[in-house]
Amino acid sequence: MAALTFDLGSFNSNMTRIASGADAAGMRAMNDCVDDLARIASNIAPIDKSSLRKSHKKSVKKEGGNIVGEVSFSAYGRGNFNYAIAMHEWSYTPSQAGSFNGYAVGAKYLERPLKGESQKYLTWLGEGIQKGLK
Repeated sequence: MAALTFDLGSFNSNMTRIASGADAAGMRAMNDCVDDLARIASNIAPIDKSSLRKSHKKSVKKEGGNIVGEVSFSAYGRGNFNYAIAMHEWSYTPSQAGSFNGYAVGAKYLERPLKGESQKYLTWLGEGIQKGLK
């Protein structure tokens, strides 16, 4: 009786290479998305002394099998008054009107571009990971 054997060594190493390439490409694409979101949000955040616009922080990290991108703003007024959250959530008329990339300066300065640019970001992520699979 003949025995049939399979050598999965090259298959496993190719799968590892493909997964690593997709992860690296996904990280690069997520960094591009986070950079773009921070750029737009910073330019439409209300400006008083520009501390809010300059306060953005960005991060991209792997959590389990996911790539997570974050953009945050942190600016405080007197005491523990969180100016960044107040300007994001409150309804108000900015003292200096203007716009950037089609977004008006004002409330929801982070949420509006995240929602508005989401299809572009999904495309960037998909194309980036696809390139990493080659």
